[in-house]
Amino acid sequence: MSPAPDCGKTTAMSILEKLVARPEKSDNTTAAAIYWLLDQGSRTFLLDEMDNAELLHNGTLRSVLNSGHRRGGTIRRFIGGRPKRFPTFAPMALAAINTHQPLPWPILSRSIRINMQRSRKPLRRFDSNDTEDLDIVRGQVWLWARPDLKLNLDPEMPTGLRTRPRDNWLPLVSIADSFGPAWGQLAREAAVAFAHARREEDEAVLLLEDTREIFTALNVDRLSSKTLVEHLHALTDAGWSELPLTPAKLAKMLAPFGIKPKAIWPKGLNRHRSRSSKGYHRDQFEPAWAAYCQDDVSPAQKSSKIRYLRSA
Repeated sequence: MSPAPDCGKTTAMSILEKLVARPEKSDNTTAAAIYWLLDQGSRTFLLDEMDNAELLHNGTLRSVLNSGHRRGGTIRRFIGGRPKRFPTFAPMALAAINTHQPLPWPILSRSIRINMQRSRKPLRRFDSNDTEDLDIVRGQVWLWARPDLKLNLDPEMPTGLRTRPRDNWLPLVSIADSFGPAWGQLAREAAVAFAHARREEDEAVLLLEDTREIFTALNVDRLSSKTLVEHLHALTDAGWSELPLTPAKLAKMLAPFGIKPKAIWPKGLNRHRSRSSKGYHRDQFEPAWAAYCQDDVSPAQKSSKIRYLRSA
């Protein structure tokens, strides 16, 4: 990810193309292209220009990218009137300019995110016809990845690294450990550093998920900032009361998603006889909910929040 063009994303993809196994580099792709290619054999996908992929409106491509995160991921299609299962599991690198909502949150959560910045130093231009050094590295990688190579598939992971971040880093830590304790330690330090950098972003997405649950449970189309904060504080185990979350902090956390407090009026009342307050309408959240929030909330999680909110 980069905040603007000319930060080196495409160059990074071109370098990876010289190093990875069976690369498939593309500036534009479709779900069908991915699963048809994988049906012919394993590939490493290097997908550039993903800020133009319109993933928010392309559910098929989005589901293929998500399901390819784990071994065994598949998608079914009817070919010649008969069902056929296509594989989707593949290593993948995505490059995008960090415009508003370039990649949906479920895809970001399955990724190790590298935030690229434009260099102030003079750099040597990458020449795809002059890659002798990269060819040597690629040869060494192939020698390392020999058939009898045994990796520890369950290495000790840093304390506090859980769920998706742990899953994302586990294979890299396994590889680093194969080169000795020093490299294993460096990989663990990198995992912790990346996880720390993402913590604030993760917190903002959790806030979106909890606001969605509150609006759904209360079945309302608007809430004042004060009321929304009170309900967030009341959510069990959410931790918003310990932050502590205030209306001002709420507005600051929602601002990157394009959600800003506005004057709201009590529904069904004459504006001349009632007072407005700062707050939010449900439709302000819906684009961000669709882009960042997971749909696979368990019924137990949802019902426990709804029961509490209704009793409150």
